[in-house]
Amino acid sequence: MAVDDIEMKTVVVPVGYPKERLRKFDVIVLKALLNTHIGFMEEKGITGLAIQRLMDRKGAAIVVCRNRYSKEWLDSLIPQLKRRDGRDLRIADLKETVGGGGGEIQAILWVPKHYINDKEYLTKTLAKENPGLETGHWVIKSRKNKKTGVQIYINQDDVSCLKKLNMEPLFERKRVKVEIAFPKISQING
Repeated sequence: MAVDDIEMKTVVVPVGYPKERLRKFDVIVLKALLNTHIGFMEEKGITGLAIQRLMDRKGAAIVVCRNRYSKEWLDSLIPQLKRRDGRDLRIADLKETVGGGGGEIQAILWVPKHYINDKEYLTKTLAKENPGLETGHWVIKSRKNKKTGVQIYINQDDVSCLKKLNMEPLFERKRVKVEIAFPKISQING
């Protein structure tokens, strides 16, 4: 079984994902917790459970199981687990994570300079003024050494919606431009 076998991957996220994300420390604690559970199950005589790999991917933990039995066990265990602060965990679809399954599309959103650091206002205003445009899962980063524009990571559905708006959504009742940086717009279906 290849490590990239999507059927053996379980994506673990906080209940509030994507607004709430796992920290690196949370992923380390999760890995230790899962290994402890596997050890406990082996003591009870239940063998065959194995985790091949656990990766931290932008606020989500991607657990690669060695076999289907381990995956089914893990999928039933995750909803019972809690983070170290007592909040619940859940299983997410790989597509739900930004960049999962090749869905990561990098773009530049050209907005006035004074909005670059207010990412929450930026996403809420775009969603409010452009019906159908979902911005809650967007990852927004400042562009190093650039005075305008923010780097955004969006999915295929966002690109389709933006194309309907001619890649110029409304922001504070004015048109702002979105440019696809990666992959090239000609490579994107829709």
